[in-house]
Amino acid sequence: MRNRFYIFGLFLSFPLATASAADDWLPRDSAQLSAEIEKGDYGTVTSVLVHQRGNILYEQYFNGADATTLHNTRSATKTVAGMLVGAAIADGLIAGLNEFVTSFFPELQPLKNSDPRKDQITIEDFLTMSSLLDATITTAFRAAMKTGCIWLKIGCVSP
Repeated sequence: MRNRFYIFGLFLSFPLATASAADDWLPRDSAQLSAEIEKGDYGTVTSVLVHQRGNILYEQYFNGADATTLHNTRSATKTVAGMLVGAAIADGLIAGLNEFVTSFFPELQPLKNSDPRKDQITIEDFLTMSSLLDATITTAFRAAMKTGCIWLKIGCVSP
């Protein structure tokens, strides 16, 4: 059986190496990846973490970044959210994309700017950015993003 490793550098994935299940990640995989990133083969990558079965196999930083470097990942978050939803469906934690989002968060009821259409918003609606919520970027919205507030609450109070 073969394992394929996928590296998520700035949430961009690319296949790196194929190793047998017995070999797993090898030191040469780390050296190869570091060399390819430093050559610019994958564009501007600032950090890479390879994690498998509870173990960190590789962690490196590039182009002046370190473990404390912050990145604006708002758009990339949609990709990660989609991967996590897919994993939750595969694990049977979520029945499917047609589940209503509000059913997972009863503690947020009743919603501000109440509208019966909000109760009909599905996981798929959020993943495809078609929830019909007002996504106008206002000063208040920008301030909420900077404070690290709970994104779901922003969605629930949006008109």
